[in-house]
Amino acid sequence: MVTVYVDSDVEKHPEYFHCSDLSRGEAEVENIGSQPVLNFAFADHAHPSFWVNLKTLHNGQRVKVDVINQQEQFQLAVK
Repeated sequence: MVTVYVDSDVEKHPEYFHCSDLSRGEAEVENIGSQPVLNFAFADHAHPSFWVNLKTLHNGQRVKVDVINQQEQFQLAVK
């Protein structure tokens, strides 16, 4: 499982994040319909992109992402 480190005020502006496996990327708020979500996009395609509901974002949140022939797991460390 990869830990993604993100600031709690990420909803105010896009933010670069880093991970426990030294990968990195950018987190940005987007809207899916009227619902704000936080989209995580990784540099160099190190991991698949994913999004979480901004209203339920919390420290320790776990996210499972299905990719071809496997599943990746992430844990969010909100600081």
